Amino acid sequence: MLAARFGTEIPSIVGLQGESVKRRLRHFAPVQVARHRAGWTVVAVEEKLEIRYGSTLFKGKVDRIDYNPTTGAWCVIDYKTWDKAEKEKTETYDANKGVWRSLQLAFYCAMLDVCGCEPFAAAKRDQIEACYCILGKTEEDVLFSEPMNGGFVPTAEKEIGRLMKRLEAGVFWPPSSKDEWQWDYKDWLLPRPEESVSAAWIADQETRVVRADEAEQKEAAE
Repeated sequence: MLAARFGTEIPSIVGLQGESVKRRLRHFAPVQVARHRAGWTVVAVEEKLEIRYGSTLFKGKVDRIDYNPTTGAWCVIDYKTWDKAEKEKTETYDANKGVWRSLQLAFYCAMLDVCGCEPFAAAKRDQIEACYCILGKTEEDVLFSEPMNGGFVPTAEKEIGRLMKRLEAGVFWPPSSKDEWQWDYKDWLLPRPEESVSAAWIADQETRVVRADEAEQKEAAE
């Protein structure tokens, strides 16, 4: 495959990446076999889905959709090439704190729920879940994560609505705490997000945050 795309003189970095892919897929094979034996069947890959909230249309392309004919359950799967499976613990919803760290899986559940096209017309929220398929570096880090049930979607939709109002008001602050944002952005930013933007911009954002907080409190009181 690599030779077909890059020729016989494959760059060393590409060769190393190719070996990494093969190792991860070797670890993934028995995991996928176990999932198939549990009754799951792959029914779609690279499927385009969408959902509208207010005047905004959100579109996405999901990596894979599984169906279990024995239980009637559907599962939207997103592949991740994280080095460690433990990163999954920082994702999605922290029920203890009531904090959404990522709305991706909730979006996928909601999108599949409203999709009326075949073969997904029968997929409804209480039968839908979403998870990550983590292709980590080691055998222990290759797995399907604990699925998020579609029952969390209403909670996520409230957060989506709140964030949309803030984005429309030009609010992009404050950043997540370091242990939440560093996975994806630590190589892009200075040690702290505050050091990567101007003080004037932060001051403007803080003013906008105060206004957004006041608007939310007024709405809640009405």
